[in-house]
Amino acid sequence: MKKQLVFIVGGILLGLAGTSWAYPITNPADPALFGATVIDFESQTLGTYLSLAIGGVTFTADDYHLRIGNEYAGQYNNPGRSLDNGVYGDMGFSSMTVSFASTVSAFGFNWGASDEQWLLTAYDASDNLLESYSLPITYASNNGDFVGLAVNGIDHAVLSGSSGDWIFVDNFAYVTGVVIPAPGAVLLGTIGVSLVGWLRRRRAL
Repeated sequence: MKKQLVFIVGGILLGLAGTSWAYPITNPADPALFGATVIDFESQTLGTYLSLAIGGVTFTADDYHLRIGNEYAGQYNNPGRSLDNGVYGDMGFSSMTVSFASTVSAFGFNWGASDEQWLLTAYDASDNLLESYSLPITYASNNGDFVGLAVNGIDHAVLSGSSGDWIFVDNFAYVTGVVIPAPGAVLLGTIGVSLVGWLRRRRAL
């Protein structure tokens, strides 16, 4: 009976450990972002760009342009210079691709000023969809709104919405080459410890 129980529980745990883990990030303190590299845009030259490479990340406007600005520093969740799609009199992107030089397992950023629904989508190197997140509409919030995605194997991501909606991206954080533990791996430790304790109690009887 004891051996059968061990085999059954072991099989369940192995199955769980093989599952992937993908979820939206809503807090810069999320464990998936531990040790992240942060791009704050403060050293970038003000102006418009079709594409902007900073360290291991390239931000590319899929239509129109992106912009480094500081007109609203201290508002809309951007403390200083930030990346935006400045649209008043100078239409910016409605879609921006963020490409990583090395595969990442999580990324996120301060998100501000959205008046419409935007979508954040992560893809692997073969352009397979990994995970997506319908971002919250923040309006004039300056409460530190933060968004992102955690999933293994992210090669690039796309932020898409409306070119008529001026939005801000700041403090872009990402984690390179770190494997997110599958939920089963967490359960393996918890249930494993419980199983050992149960077997010891059985022996003591």
